[in-house]
Amino acid sequence: QQVVIDNVPGAEGDQQWLPAIGYMGARSTWAESFAVDWVRSTDTPFLPTARPYPYQNLGSLCPEGAAQEQCDAKRQELVGASQYDTKFIAEPWLQVWNDRYDQEGRITQTKEGHRFIAGYDEWLAYENDSLALRFPHTDGQRNQASLHRYSALRPDPTGPGFIGISYEGRLLRLHPLNGITTLAGIVSKSDAIPYLPFDTTVTTTDRENNQWSIKGDFGGNPRFKEPSDLAIDPDHSNSIYVADTGNHVIRKVDISTDPATITTFAGAIGVASTAVDGIGSAARFNTPTSVEIVDGVLYVADKGNNAIRAIDLSTAEVTTVLSSGITAPQRIRRFSNGDLGISWSVGVQGSIVRFDRNTNTIEGTVVDFAFESTAVLDYIKYFDIDWRGAAGPVDDIFANGRYAFENDKFQMIEKHAVSRLSTNNTASIVSDDWGNIQYTVDGGLAKGMASGWTYAIMPAVDDEEPRIILTGQYQWGVHVLRPITSDDLTHANINTKISS
Repeated sequence: QQVVIDNVPGAEGDQQWLPAIGYMGARSTWAESFAVDWVRSTDTPFLPTARPYPYQNLGSLCPEGAAQEQCDAKRQELVGASQYDTKFIAEPWLQVWNDRYDQEGRITQTKEGHRFIAGYDEWLAYENDSLALRFPHTDGQRNQASLHRYSALRPDPTGPGFIGISYEGRLLRLHPLNGITTLAGIVSKSDAIPYLPFDTTVTTTDRENNQWSIKGDFGGNPRFKEPSDLAIDPDHSNSIYVADTGNHVIRKVDISTDPATITTFAGAIGVASTAVDGIGSAARFNTPTSVEIVDGVLYVADKGNNAIRAIDLSTAEVTTVLSSGITAPQRIRRFSNGDLGISWSVGVQGSIVRFDRNTNTIEGTVVDFAFESTAVLDYIKYFDIDWRGAAGPVDDIFANGRYAFENDKFQMIEKHAVSRLSTNNTASIVSDDWGNIQYTVDGGLAKGMASGWTYAIMPAVDDEEPRIILTGQYQWGVHVLRPITSDDLTHANINTKISS
């Protein structure tokens, strides 16, 4: 049953008691509560006291040009004891809910103005952008803001932190001290009561009028639609390229202007087509899902065309460099020598292959996936490559799953983990599904074992220090993985918890 307390004029202190819905069920789409509590509501939502992430620059484990012996020595110095050099700590960076079944409780309202606190699970919100847009995502500090679980993040070259694009169409900066700032696209107003996400009587226009702000100058063109990835020009850090998947184009965002300027760099908005080469708007794509920049060229995973495309950043000329050997490419990331790692999948099969840019050929399979169902593809097909060596040996791959090196490639043996796949053909588990080999430290206080994330989605490695961030399949927010430091070892019982 739904419990509603109406806004009674003249309520004491302009407040009223509202029912707080308890546990909702992992896949419920409405208020199916097992418990009800009561809380006070003011006229507008309150923001909790800001609590910045306790950021401390760790320095790269493997500075550019360093020998492996130097890297090993740096790691041992950092962690204080060699037996911990493969262990990472899990920290909540942004609004982390620590269990698959945790629900976000927020003050919401119906179109009639009835308010109540509803818990709801956002795990379904990736299925289409109209559903994703029903959920509020705000700016602010890590305990004030929110982030869609399908968010691609890349290191911010102006550092520290990351630049990201989230599925509902929001380009943002994630800073360890300043939290989230939306650069372009949709952001929810922090002073508006959002409509219930699953109230089908509320239209997209209703939500836009009630709870959205639009950042950026789109020049009269449509906003981002189901964007999947982004790349930052290493020579011009204010230029960001977005794989605008649902619009079938590549967008360019200039964040040096205020507001940011968004233009179509290649393709035609809303036109899905077979792969057509050409300059700028003359080119055609079908569901571009990932982008990477190497040596002045933007490489695109053109998923719907089973192709890899290359765009000259200086001329916007699009050419097709690979049109066979992969199906539905999902993610592109570079290696240190400029080769590309490309993940692809079809049915219950998939892999990460190595693409040689000099010959435009696939050189072999690096990682082989094997799925028991197509649903597993959701959280396996994303990965990142530590091509700078910030978190350890250069070109280690951080991928979802557990792996063993067999037959000259890494083969997935179980899906629930985050693993480091090293160039010396060894695989180590950075964290299991629930983070149970990790210890959470927050603001200098040991907070206990991280119940962690479930089914991490998109790992991203920092460009300057050993810090890996994760979004999660059943999570809002961001986790940080970093090596254990000697300071961490001073916390009570941490030695026992880490070694176990």
